Amino acid sequence: MTSESAKSNKRIEIFDIAKGIAIILVVIAHLGIPEFWRKFIFLFHMPFFFFIAGYFFKEKYYATLKDVLIYIKKRFLRLFCVYLGCNAIFIILHNFYKLNTDKISYSESFVPYYNSFSDMLKALVTHVEPLIQPIWFLFALFLAAVIFAIISFVSKKCFKDNEWLRFIVILCFSQIGIWLYFHKINAAYIGTVCSVLSIYYFGYLTSKTDINKFCSVISFMLSFILLIVINIFTDKSIGLESNFYYNIGFLFLTTTLGTTVIFTLSKYIAKYSSLITKFLSIIGENTMPILILHFSCFKLINILIILIYGYSIDKLYLRYIHTDIFWTLVYLISGVCIPVVLNIWYKRIKSELIKI
Repeated sequence: MTSESAKSNKRIEIFDIAKGIAIILVVIAHLGIPEFWRKFIFLFHMPFFFFIAGYFFKEKYYATLKDVLIYIKKRFLRLFCVYLGCNAIFIILHNFYKLNTDKISYSESFVPYYNSFSDMLKALVTHVEPLIQPIWFLFALFLAAVIFAIISFVSKKCFKDNEWLRFIVILCFSQIGIWLYFHKINAAYIGTVCSVLSIYYFGYLTSKTDINKFCSVISFMLSFILLIVINIFTDKSIGLESNFYYNIGFLFLTTTLGTTVIFTLSKYIAKYSSLITKFLSIIGENTMPILILHFSCFKLINILIILIYGYSIDKLYLRYIHTDIFWTLVYLISGVCIPVVLNIWYKRIKSELIKI
């Protein structure tokens, strides 16, 4: 193996570790942790994923119109079809999760029965099922990726790849995103998409540099402390699902600080711990199943707790029943590990079927 390919593999490994850390933070943020730390994680955990998506966007994706169409097709299959398919499956199963009683739901909000096919179709178009609510990210990322590819292609073909034009267009989208937030408009996450385009673009621009050069113990400490200070002096955290982030400067600042924290951790984990590196790399390679299934895994632990302690089945509707350290760890481990194991089994079964 050449030194260049070794460096490339190391770079990919660090990104997998970073994604592993970030998706674990996503699961933690959905648990019964203290509000201070929930706010802290929300400052950067979802912006980080949009940043990473932009980081891996390449010029070859918009070199020609054919390349753009191929890219859109791949994003459609990889993101939108997964989003739509998972939402449809959980909508169809919705009434079963209700356990045939109006008192029992599977989220903190009660959702009525779907009494007809039209009810289900309306639900599919208008909202994400509560048990897989985090997959809003897939829909928003699909639209952001498609819009950015189209903007990049037009900028390249019509204006000789003028970077200033692309910058101005992205800035206009950001302003539209802010306007939509103030007018309480976010149907189909349109406000969120307009806003996160700037973070996607930020990731793309950052890919031109070696991000590891900015990752040191000092930068980690400064970034972490600044995030703590910001968290102390803000009333609300960033909520990209609802398109809330104060202003674009604030969003860029927290994204930069959070990304620095995550990548610095990844860099030193890859350097000093092969065991943790392997574990987090596996997690990072399976972020999508974790995103989709971790709420369902919480339900499995709720069932276990109900059986152990003899609680009323009504408690099943809660996202989590116990918030002590032990059960929080159980929720976390199940929310991260069960989807990974299921995905590994799925890939093996699929591979065996292809051989047949």
